[in-house]
Amino acid sequence: MAAEESAPLLASGNAMASRTFWCLVFASGIIVTLVIYGVLQERIMQHPYGGEMFTYSVFLVFLNRVANVVFALCMAAAKGEDIRNKAPLWKYLIVSLSNVFASSCQYEALKYVSFAVRASRCCRSCCGGSF
Repeated sequence: MAAEESAPLLASGNAMASRTFWCLVFASGIIVTLVIYGVLQERIMQHPYGGEMFTYSVFLVFLNRVANVVFALCMAAAKGEDIRNKAPLWKYLIVSLSNVFASSCQYEALKYVSFAVRASRCCRSCCGGSF
């Protein structure tokens, strides 16, 4: 009788361990991807091309957004999801414009400071501490 009662506890513990494992895998994947993305951003913005630095950061943001749209459309098609808007377009517009503006500023900042400095400053402001 005790074995029957402990079986659901073991199953729920196993499910929790599995969820925790996958959460760590996905979180690690996101962090690694963002670090690679940051290093590539720095490389693009701080290395000269034909003697000149890259000056059109908005173009890089545009290319990034085009790649994101293509990826999202491919994933929606693969999963058979509907791509029609569920919210009014003006709500998307507010988020999109603020994101494009922030990304443009991020690329511009890389012209003057390295990715490591920018990332540590971002961590400092997000954590609220001073280090």
